[in-house]
Formats: sequence, structure tokens, C-alpha cells
Amino acid sequence: DPASQARVDVELTAQPMLDLSDDNQPHLLGLVPAIRIPKIVERSPAAKAGMLPGDVLARIGPVAWPTWKEVTDVVDHSKTQPIDIAVLRDGQTIEIGPVTPSYGGTIGIHHGLALDLPIIARTLPGSPLAGLNLNPGSRILTINGQAAGSYADIQRLLSAAAADADTTTDSADAAVPTVLIGYQPNIAHTAPATAPVAIDGPMAQRLADAQWLEPLGPHAFKGLLITLKGDNPIAATSLGIQKTHQVMLQTYITLLRLFQGTIKPSHLQGPLGIANHGTTFAKQGWTYLMFFLGLISVNLVVINFLPIPIVDGGLMVFLIIEKLKGSPVSVRVQNAATMLGLAMIGSVFLMTLYFNARDLLGL
Repeated sequence: DPASQARVDVELTAQPMLDLSDDNQPHLLGLVPAIRIPKIVERSPAAKAGMLPGDVLARIGPVAWPTWKEVTDVVDHSKTQPIDIAVLRDGQTIEIGPVTPSYGGTIGIHHGLALDLPIIARTLPGSPLAGLNLNPGSRILTINGQAAGSYADIQRLLSAAAADADTTTDSADAAVPTVLIGYQPNIAHTAPATAPVAIDGPMAQRLADAQWLEPLGPHAFKGLLITLKGDNPIAATSLGIQKTHQVMLQTYITLLRLFQGTIKPSHLQGPLGIANHGTTFAKQGWTYLMFFLGLISVNLVVINFLPIPIVDGGLMVFLIIEKLKGSPVSVRVQNAATMLGLAMIGSVFLMTLYFNARDLLGL
């Protein structure tokens, strides 16, 4: 604690690093976890309907215990028609009622996995545990008689069972080691069952290679802020020049990545986005606001000198052509280029306005 300097020790449980299927479904030996909602967009349809962060999706529309792909498919298919949703909250199934997607085709929930609960959303065909025939909503209860309360327990206990099994025998007639898995089918009035699962070579190798993730995630701690300050006006000016050069290079790289496709048009900020971020910087103080205004100014300098008709870079291109050919570019060409430049700038303005407004409204 930076204020009291007190030390607090917390015990954490690592999360299993899941595999991805051919259609990008995360799974552990074919078991696809249920969906937990870690975050809900403020004033979104889901928030207005009463869904809370931490809820586990028990049903969306006609699909029980959906995968994330099924959630997307149901919402896309419904368009703006209400969707009945049920969630698992504090061990109880709660009917949320109809949730009407926004005109942007979303309900305002973020994607997460309920790794702390051994609930099965789907079992992938052909996977090591597909033979258990677990229907959506079934639970893994025990592995070799030991309780499995999470996906971390499932991976840990299966890995231990694989390590204890003798899979190195050369005898073709030797029995394949098995592990007893206890489970509760999601079928009314059905008792828990236990079934043996063979630990064959591929399954044993997968468990031997099993990896883990730390559970805190990338946003558990605040960022370390380091103040950059010149000792005198000359040092401050030098620092400003260095930062200006960095921002200019970042702007050019951003444009390059935009054409390469690694940065999407929806990531760009127009006047609405700039005003929103400017307000955030202004609330932090004059120093932050002045830095933000300087950053915007450097970006405008770079854009202004691009070879785009109507900005200074485009005019410089016309001057270079005039110097090379000995006469100005025809008025007709200049007018056409000007209209093209206006159309380009107008298109970018409308595109960024749409994406920024959508993000601010949570659509």
C-alpha cells in the first residue's frame, strides 16, 4: 500500500491456459467453459435489464449455456427483437427477461470465461472427453475421487493422474491407464455419474505440456508514472524536441499500420473523440492538457504535409510539378484534385464521427 506502506499477502490460484479449436473456441481437452460476463457497458441494454458483472450466461434466446460464438449469432439474428436471457448468479438461476439489442446490434456485455466453475458449455466432437456425452450445463464433480471445483482443479488433477499413470510400456496388449471422472449431467432428476476416461498418448502429452496463466491480468496494478522534466529551459526545449520527433514518427507508423490493416478505422479519433479525450486530460490539470494540445498540433503538422489535395502537402506537389514541367498544372486538374481532397477529408470526418459517437453512446 503506497499510502500506509502496509504489506498484504494474498493467495492466488493460477488459471489453466486453454487451447483453441479450429473455430477459435477455448477449451480444456474439449471441454468449453461457460461464459462469465466480467464487464457491462453503462446504459447498455444489458445494464438496463439488470445484468451484473460476474453473471454467468445460463441461456440467451433458445440457446442454453452458450459459447461466445453462439451469443454473437443469437444477438445478430435477433437484430432489434427482444431476447430472453437467464444468468447464474450466486448459485441461483435468475431470469433477466427480454433484452432488446441496440441499433448497433449489441447488448453491451464483455466476453469472459467462468473458469472458477466446472460448468461445461460444450464438448468438442472428437476430443479426449467427448465420450462422456456431457450436455450443456453439465458439471465435472470429481477426478479420481478428488473434488474438482474449477477448471484449474480439472487440469491439475488430470495432469497428476497422467503423471502417475505408466504410459511407457512397450506391450501392445497392456491396458491403457484410465482416470475416473465424476460428473453431474444437466438433466432433471438425474443422479451424478462416474465414467473412466483412457489416458492415451496424445492426452498424456497434452497434460504434460499444460501451461498456466497468472490470474491478475494486465490491469491489476496502476501504471508507474515517471515525471519528465528539464532542469533548465535549454534541457526542457531539448526534451520537447525529442517528444515531438517521437510523436511524428508514431503518427507516420499509425498511418502505415492503417494501410496494413493492423489498425482499424474504428480506432481513429475525429473531432468528437478529440474533444472527449481533451476533457479527460483537462480534468487531470493544465500540464496534461497542454501536452495533449501539443500532441494534436504535431499530428496536424504531419497530416498537413501529406501529399493530399487541398492541404499544404498537396499544394507542394503541384509546385514541384510546375517546377519540373515549367508551367502550372491546369485549373481543371487543380479543381478536380481539390474536390477529391474535400471528399477524402469529409469521408474521414464522417467515419470517425460515427465510430466515436458509437463508442461514447455504448452502442
